[in-house]
Amino acid sequence: MYNQILSSIQKLSYATRLFISFIICILLLYGPRFGVVDTSVLFSIIFGFPYIVIFFKQRRSFSFNEKFFIYLVIYSFALFFLEGFRDFSHNGHYFFRIIRSSFIYLSFHSISSILNIKANDLFKTLLTVLGIHLLIVYCQYFTDGVTKDFFLHLNTLFTPEMNPSEHEKMVMSGIRVRGLMKGFDSAGIMIALMAHFSLYYIRNNFIKVLLLVLTFIGTLITSRVGLVTFICVMFLYLPYVYITQGIKKFTIQATLCLAIFTSSVMIIHSFFPNSQLYQKSFGRAFHTYYTYVNSNKLEATSVSDTFVNHLTLKNIDSKRILLIGKASKQEPMTSNDPRSLNKLTSDVGYIQILYNFGIMNLLLFILIHFKLINALKILRNKDSYQFIALILTILFITIKGPYFFSRSVYDFIILAFFYENVMRQQYYKSRNNVSAKQPSENG
Repeated sequence: MYNQILSSIQKLSYATRLFISFIICILLLYGPRFGVVDTSVLFSIIFGFPYIVIFFKQRRSFSFNEKFFIYLVIYSFALFFLEGFRDFSHNGHYFFRIIRSSFIYLSFHSISSILNIKANDLFKTLLTVLGIHLLIVYCQYFTDGVTKDFFLHLNTLFTPEMNPSEHEKMVMSGIRVRGLMKGFDSAGIMIALMAHFSLYYIRNNFIKVLLLVLTFIGTLITSRVGLVTFICVMFLYLPYVYITQGIKKFTIQATLCLAIFTSSVMIIHSFFPNSQLYQKSFGRAFHTYYTYVNSNKLEATSVSDTFVNHLTLKNIDSKRILLIGKASKQEPMTSNDPRSLNKLTSDVGYIQILYNFGIMNLLLFILIHFKLINALKILRNKDSYQFIALILTILFITIKGPYFFSRSVYDFIILAFFYENVMRQQYYKSRNNVSAKQPSENG
């Protein structure tokens, strides 16, 4: 029965299978929340489970990446039950994040195996999915009246825990919008990731430049973290151009990047009439520049805030927490609950992992990502380089926010785990085929 279903699916045209993968990726990245039910978690389990069936039918051994995600699930299960059921809403938080991450990894394998989609085409599919988020960001920011209202309130479907009136108050100021994401920061990061994929997978130079302009403007109207991510993406792309195409192409691309920044700013100032709205966005995005011009001081509020308020372990009194972690949802920074002796007051991803999983696991998670980078380096191709750049970018911005195992943002590091595993399987398969042919050729 299972083989018949698989055979029927793979008889569909490649374009149809690509469209199906596109729908699946939308549900995985942007699956809406209904109360406490996160459909992204449900869809990751639904689409990831078939790969488990395939895995056991093939009777092959676990790869290192698969062992890592199995370890994550087992460890989060253990901490979940050790913490007990006394406060499900808290101790269930990281448990479900880990479960989702592990099944997202399986889902990418399911898309590739069951739909028979090439890895490169899966990357391009995800680029298109990111484009939907960018389009909605533009609709939320640049439209007026009923249309703007519709797109702003569309976001409440994806973040229902926020009261619609509170949401409207935050975004109607005109400074920034969130697209389909829960936070402004993640909204900007996702747009920067679209720029990242555009650089490596769009061949037409005109379309590539157009997308880079649109994504740069998109980060200006979402978050400064998104803008920093965009700069990291561009900065890490230029060495790739230098190594693969030489100094001449490098100079052209570097000049082009500078032209994209300048032209994007000029386009906004020249073509959009509501200058007061865009001045607010520019004032926020380029706060450091304006501070320097006005007061001759080089200051960055968000950087100062991170160092002063978030790179800290204050209020964490228990050594046990630092050793094995708490695996619970952080309590609000404004909480006045007298029982909150170990309240976490940091947005920094590394501090949150330390608080929730302990020092040993924090070091393990960091080392695993550097092992992945080393494995990708061995492949020496365009795909492996772009994933190395992506991993370094997300590891860097995690200094600012909780992007370890986060919905959507971390999914692209999971995609790197998937890619490395697929390439390793292909390598061993081709090597075994060569070994199988050699005896008959010698005979």
